[in-house]
Amino acid sequence: MRRRNLTRTLHAETRVVGGRWIQIGYALIDLFFVFLNGCAVFYFRFAPDWLPNLLRGQPAEILEFPFLHQYFGFLLLYGVLTVLLCQTQDLYRAVRTRTALDESFAVLKAVSVATLLLAVSIYLSNIKIISRLVVGGTAVLSVVTLAAWRLWRRHLVARRLARGLGTRNVLIVGAGKVGRELARYLEQDRRLGFVVKGFLDENHTADPRLLGGIA
Repeated sequence: MRRRNLTRTLHAETRVVGGRWIQIGYALIDLFFVFLNGCAVFYFRFAPDWLPNLLRGQPAEILEFPFLHQYFGFLLLYGVLTVLLCQTQDLYRAVRTRTALDESFAVLKAVSVATLLLAVSIYLSNIKIISRLVVGGTAVLSVVTLAAWRLWRRHLVARRLARGLGTRNVLIVGAGKVGRELARYLEQDRRLGFVVKGFLDENHTADPRLLGGIA
């Protein structure tokens, strides 16, 4: 029970709530990648249809596709849904106690639910011009890219912590069993960003990291 409460407390303390602009920036990155992925899949799906016209010097034929604006609306809606569902998974705030696998699974869950909701809405609205290949391909690429850029961000944060940037110093009151367990936990998990500087305790004076009494 004590260890569970300790882990729960650390989870709350290591939740780094980014500024509003940082969170908005993360959401815009996700929106950009979803839109970019959709455009890439759209290109590879329909390029064979309008490429001959382009080679014949008729680029205007591309913009005259009757369903081009529907795909633009589809990608915009898909991106917004994905961002909203990523927000429900708390993916726009860095929680250092969450592992890379947990974060990637949260991305998979958010994109999957967004894809399901969009597929159901397309089916109910009887829109037949949206290609299933575009929907599925955009979903797969979005899972990969949204998880990949978060892994890259975690790598940058880990490098900063290794250089001592962004860390928080810790002074533990009590050098007994619980205090030593807490220090061991913080020292073993460097991604938390805590650096144990020592203990304060009236007893347990044998510990070399004891800096003094509580008073």
